[in-house]
Amino acid sequence: MAMRVVMPREVRRRRAFAVMWLMWSRRGYSCRPCPGSAAKRGWVVVEFWIEAPTASVDTFASYEWELDDALLGLRVRADFRRRGSRLDGG
Repeated sequence: MAMRVVMPREVRRRRAFAVMWLMWSRRGYSCRPCPGSAAKRGWVVVEFWIEAPTASVDTFASYEWELDDALLGLRVRADFRRRGSRLDGG
């Protein structure tokens, strides 16, 4: 059964929707803003997720590395506070 790996990142508010669209259209990540989450002034927390055939807490690092690499490939500055990644589904 597939699992959803959810990874929050902070992105600049003025670029948030462009980043979400680019990550979906070019890299296949689903995403949504999380307005209730605490972020620095001028930034917004965005949850990125991807469906994984098998996933566990032990594999978070590889999924997070792939996400960060994809963001850097699009020249997006995203902050990560090493908290909040989780598995949904299963």
